[in-house]
Amino acid sequence: MESLKELWTKEFLPNTRKEIRKEIDLLKVSLLDLSIDEIEKSQMISTIKNLKEHNEGEKTQIQEIEEDKEASCCIKLYQILMRIMTSGSTTVESENDMYYRLAQDEMIDLDSSVLTPKRRGESSTSASTQTDASELLSTLRQAMNKSS
Repeated sequence: MESLKELWTKEFLPNTRKEIRKEIDLLKVSLLDLSIDEIEKSQMISTIKNLKEHNEGEKTQIQEIEEDKEASCCIKLYQILMRIMTSGSTTVESENDMYYRLAQDEMIDLDSSVLTPKRRGESSTSASTQTDASELLSTLRQAMNKSS
């Protein structure tokens, strides 16, 4: 009968080493898979962050462009109002002509209720034109202050 020590060295130890090596190999593979998953995950996260930053940058640029358009429109309307107020026109037809000429010069759409020309037959006095223009001017100044 073999001694316990011999049995240990012949049978148990080699088997144990093989099992330990198998376990170590499995752990290595698991760690490798885990590290690859982590690398892929971190790359995906950085890509998503970059896309978000890019989108936010584009949104900011679009917002700035819209604000610039709004401000330039307000400035053009202000210039038109100043021309109207300084012209002192009193007849209905000449006011209508002036509204349309100024609108065409400045390429501003008159569909809004801001600059609505008076209909034929309505009385038009210099005082009412000045009052309407003054109210419109104050509204325009408020809009310009908000956009700044």
